Amino acid sequence: MLDDIIGRFEGEKDSDDGKMHLLADLRRTFLKIEKIEKEHEWDSMEIELRANFDKMEKANNELGNKYDNQVEELRHQTDMVIRQKDVQLGRQVLADIDSLFISVTLIYQLIGFVQHYSQSFVQYSWKDVNRARQLLNQGMEIISNNPEIDTLHPLVCAVIDLLDIPENEKPLL
Repeated sequence: MLDDIIGRFEGEKDSDDGKMHLLADLRRTFLKIEKIEKEHEWDSMEIELRANFDKMEKANNELGNKYDNQVEELRHQTDMVIRQKDVQLGRQVLADIDSLFISVTLIYQLIGFVQHYSQSFVQYSWKDVNRARQLLNQGMEIISNNPEIDTLHPLVCAVIDLLDIPENEKPLL
């Protein structure tokens, strides 16, 4: 349909009647495209739900199964949404899955943060170089001795505060 409209454009663009026909045909074409998108919106949502749930479940399994109850609850919600094919509810469940994934992997994100900033220390500007180095060294020691979120998270937040960059460019943790 679009190829037909494009082909007719040169011949009809100079007449008012031709422009009106082209616009009407474009509107009909866009309505059909919207209809096709709506018909496939659920398909995309289902694929994303399944992929994100699988990723979150795999992370939980590999990282000690600490969130089994929440994973099971989200499994139930995911199955229910897929049966109902409810896009709005699907978006909410997807947000819940993503949120749990962050919780499941948080300790590894914190560890990765400390390791990265320790190894790349000189590449960053610091408000207080000595304090930043001290905190990162402390973080590396915590990592080597059974790290916990409760001890590593405040340390990472303190390191982020010492970065000498605009607030909107600072990492979120």
